[in-house]
Amino acid sequence: TTLNELYLSGGHIECKGVANLAQALVFNNTLNLLCLAYNGINDVSVTYLAAALIVNRGLSVLILYQNKIGNKGAASISKALTINKTLE
Repeated sequence: TTLNELYLSGGHIECKGVANLAQALVFNNTLNLLCLAYNGINDVSVTYLAAALIVNRGLSVLILYQNKIGNKGAASISKALTINKTLE
């Protein structure tokens, strides 16, 4: 059995947790949906996710609403999306 969807909404994942999750995404191409809403994710944390998205080819849905992502974080995600074509 493989994990296809992971909902971690409201889990208050700290920067280190996001970094660890991002590292796992580098090697995991079976996860299709990742929900990280309401976690207080900031610009620093989201850059880890952006780096993982550059190489991840399994994730098609990433939910990040209600976090603390500013212009820098949005720019890093935007750059990753120019490379990653699997996210919808």
